[in-house]
Order: sequence, then structure tokens, then C-alpha cells
Amino acid sequence: FNLPPHLEKMAFEELGETPELRSRCLEELRARIAELPESEQLEDVSDANLIRFLRGRKYDVDKALNSTKELKKFNDEHRDWTSNLRAEEFMVFANFFQVLEQRGPKGQFILVLRPTNAIGIFTPEFVAQNPLAMVRNNIFFLDRLSRNVEVQICGVIVCGTWKGFTVRDNLRLSQVSKVNEQIATFKYVSIMGMRLSGAFLFDQPFYLTWLWPIVRMFLSDKLRARFHLCGSNYGEIKQVLPDTSFLPRVIGGEAEDGAFSWVAELAAREREQAP
Repeated sequence: FNLPPHLEKMAFEELGETPELRSRCLEELRARIAELPESEQLEDVSDANLIRFLRGRKYDVDKALNSTKELKKFNDEHRDWTSNLRAEEFMVFANFFQVLEQRGPKGQFILVLRPTNAIGIFTPEFVAQNPLAMVRNNIFFLDRLSRNVEVQICGVIVCGTWKGFTVRDNLRLSQVSKVNEQIATFKYVSIMGMRLSGAFLFDQPFYLTWLWPIVRMFLSDKLRARFHLCGSNYGEIKQVLPDTSFLPRVIGGEAEDGAFSWVAELAAREREQAP
């Protein structure tokens, strides 16, 4: 692990991470996974995979170990959701889940959800042919975010808006993303201990407001405090982003949509690494 100086400094300040602690905890976590029953053992015990559990739990090895067990169980129960996740499959959603090039004040990734860009994707024909498209896309994004070093150390800010959605649009999207799949998405965030600086959902549809009391049960107190159903109060995001000028206008900023596509970048990297 060769972290740039600014990330090494932040890793120490936010997580207490030092090269010595990192090395010792990686070896301890790997050894303890090996002691588990085979059915509970995570298959990938590489440093690159295990570090995300340790950083997600601030180097509490007991909690990191439990996260590996929970993820193994989640993957075993939902193999059709989690297997063979490749960026190329999700290029169609590039304008639905947008990662901005700009970073937050503490280096956070900024993920913008644009459901209005999804309405044209989820035609009845597409849904019939790809019934798991939405939940697989959600898990893909969360998996790749959790593997990103900047996200592991600096965290992520999520903002989304349903402004302009009609009742018909809401009904169509609620049919695409089933309740159990939405709950599982939030559960995945909790399992990975992702460093969420805040999630701000604006003009949220009725089904999210209705679903929220159920979702809350699957989240830690810390995560619950960082999810905000904001209605039309777009200023709430200033809690974590004092300067919102670089956000797309649809989310309360001043910027036009950019051409940067994080998914396309991931897909290009996967093609380069393919044998």
C-alpha cells in the first residue's frame, strides 16, 4: 500500500491507520477467517479485499471479521444479485448513478442519483428481459465504491432528486426496484461499514417515505443519523457541502451535467486487466 501523502495523513487522522497497524491487522484478520467454518469463510482474502473491512470498521478486527461473515452470507443468499458484476453490464445506467469528478471538502466521493434519467431505460421490454437489473446495479456500485481507496478513507456523499417525477413515473420505478431489493441495498451499505458523510434525498417519492421506517431497522444509529429525506429543502446538503456550486443544477447547484463517467472508466480498466 503506497498511499499519497494526503491520504496517508487522512487515514491516520480518521482511522488511526499506520503501516504497522495495517500490516498487523491484515494478518490477524486473514488468520481468523481461516479459523472459521468453511461455509463462513470469505473466498477472497487478499490484502486489497480485506482492507476495506478493516477501514470500514476503523481497525476493530472483531467487527471486521463479523462483516466478512455477513458479506459471505449475503453473497451466498443472493448469488444472482452479486455474481459476475462487470462494469460493461451497467454502462446503460451511467447517467442514473453519477460520480462527480469533484470531491467534497474532506476528499469525499460525491454520488448523484438521477432517477429521471432511468425512466427511459426501464421500458416494459427491458424489465422483462432484465428483472434484476436495478438491484444488480445497486450492488455493483456499492461494491466498487467500497473497493476504492479514497472512499475507504475519505467517505462518500450521496444526493438524489426525484424532482419532476410524475405519479406514473414513481409507480414504474417502484415496480422495478422491489421492496426486498431496496432493503437489501441498504443492508449492504451497513455490512460494509461504508464511510457515509451524508445521504440527502430530495423530492423523494411516496414509496421511499413509506419504506424508510422499515429500512431504519437495518441500519446502525450512525447511518440512520446520516440519511436525510429532505423533501424540497435542497439547502440541507450544505451540512456537508458548504459550496454546492459544482453540483448539477437539478440537485441545487450551478453546474451543467459533465461528460465524466465513472462506470466507463471502470469498464476501460477492466478491459485493460482482462487476460
